Order: sequence, then structure tokens, then C-alpha cells
Amino acid sequence: GGGGVVSKRRSIGGSAGNVCLMVLEGHSGWVNAVASYTVVAPSRLKGVTQQTPRIVSGSMDNSVRIWDPEAGRLAVLKGHRSWVHSVCCFLTQSGQHRVASASSDHSIRIWDPQSAGGAIVVFNGHKQHVWCVTAFDDKEGRPRIASGGEDRTVRVWNPSQQMQVALHSGHHRPVKC
Repeated sequence: GGGGVVSKRRSIGGSAGNVCLMVLEGHSGWVNAVASYTVVAPSRLKGVTQQTPRIVSGSMDNSVRIWDPEAGRLAVLKGHRSWVHSVCCFLTQSGQHRVASASSDHSIRIWDPQSAGGAIVVFNGHKQHVWCVTAFDDKEGRPRIASGGEDRTVRVWNPSQQMQVALHSGHHRPVKC
């Protein structure tokens, strides 16, 4: 989306078009990336869990925002010095939600979406814009972050040990995912 707006749409009653359910406004620049995660917590009813969705957005205003899709903005995560191009969500081995963001400032940042504080980890290694970021679990079930950049590399990061664990070079063009 553009103009700093994240919107939520749903098809109603088999209609051919979509109906906008909510517009989440707050970014002052174009929104480049959107991801989501769900917080699962016990409810007051025994044996029942409450699932609360969250939306994460990254923007040309250099910020990452966490949204409650029913109520609106929850947190603004600041620290990038340039545009945010990509965001993704993952769980730590202890089950904590984390958000990763990729930016033109050549960094990947890892955030605790429950905190409005700064990034938990900042990965620097790309020599130019970082265009994309994704999360996956390695064969032992440990979270890893992969990023692609203008420097024609894909890098793999270990967020718990706060280090780069692999570098894949040799691409002939920038890696934009």
C-alpha cells in the first residue's frame, strides 16, 4: 500500500468486490511490507485459549509498526535510519514473538513486539540496501533469519547468538526476493 495506510479487506457474502473493514493509519511514508502473527494466551475459561492477531508493517518513514487489527496501532518501533523494505515474524525457542526488519540503512533489526524499546539485535553485514528478510527454523528447530540485499548476497543470521552463520554470494543481480 501507499500513503502510510494499511487496510484490512474481506469479501462479504460472495460479492465480487472486497469491503474494507478497517484502515490502519499512522505511517507518514509508503508501506513497503506487511506481516502478521497471533498471540495465543489462556482465557478465563478453563482449557480455552484466546487468539489475538497482530499486524506488522514497515515503511518508507523508517519505522516498523505493530497493529491490533480491531483497535489500531499498538507500538511504533524506531531505530532504522532509512526505509524499511521488508518485515517478518518468528518465534524464539522459548516461544516469544519477534519481528525482523530489513532496511536501506544496510541493517536487519530484531524487535520484541511487546516492547516499544529499541531493537534487541542489529545485524550489520550487508554492504548496501537490504531488500528482504524471512524467518525459518533450521533442522534442529532453531530460528534463523535470511536476508537478501543490493550487494548480491543472501546472509543467514542466528538471532539468539546474534551472529551471521552463512553467506551466499555469487548472485549476478541484487537479491530482492
